[in-house]
Amino acid sequence: MKNLETSNVFQAGKLLTLVTGRVKYGLSVSRVTEIIGMCPITTVPRTPDYLKGVINFRGKIIPALDLAKFLHPESDKSLGATSIVVVSSEDRSQERLIGLVVDEVLEVVPLLENSLRQAILSKASNSEETVLIKINIAGEDIIALDLNNMLESIGSA
Repeated sequence: MKNLETSNVFQAGKLLTLVTGRVKYGLSVSRVTEIIGMCPITTVPRTPDYLKGVINFRGKIIPALDLAKFLHPESDKSLGATSIVVVSSEDRSQERLIGLVVDEVLEVVPLLENSLRQAILSKASNSEETVLIKINIAGEDIIALDLNNMLESIGSA
């Protein structure tokens, strides 16, 4: 498991908060390319259950991942997807886009340095790497997603 002090994935800044499977998550705003409404998703045979298919995003075909199924494959907690959050890899020279299918997009909240020190690391069931970090912001727990490890684990699927 990664040490939070050595990780530069979550730095003070802003998180886009969203809900999927009745859980509140956060993504670094710097990694969000665009938020779009639900659009047609073309299924792809012989892919993991969490991969809903592919979408056409500005003329590019990108994977659409059901975030609830990726993080909790054994449960069917989705409330009904309303949005796709298109996120990008950290490496802009080999930019990789993926659409995260979520139930609801909420708001942008500040992420302060003292929130990071209180984080608790955990693993998603589909990944050997840590993709979740629990952060308390204004008395509310938000699960911040480590998109670097998430994209790596999807790439190896």
